[in-house]
Amino acid sequence: MKTICAMREVFRAMSSFETAFEKVYRITLNEAMILCILKDATERMTATNLSKSTDLSPSHTSVSYTHLRAHETRHDL
Repeated sequence: MKTICAMREVFRAMSSFETAFEKVYRITLNEAMILCILKDATERMTATNLSKSTDLSPSHTSVSYTHLRAHETRHDL
C-alpha cells in the first residue's frame, strides 16, 4: 500500500508540473516529447514512428503533431 500511496504523490506532482509547464510554454508534456524526438530525428517521422519513440498511441502523436504545427504556423515556437 505504501508504494501505491507514493505513486499517487508522484502522479500529483507530475500533474502540477504539467499544468505549470503548459501555462509557460503553451504545449503539453506529450508535445514537448514530440519536439525532442523531431529535433533529433534522422529519418522521416510519421505518427507511427513518433508513437514508437514516445510510447504514445499514433492518434495521440497525430493530434499533438497537428497542435505543434499550428503553433509553428503562428510562430509561437
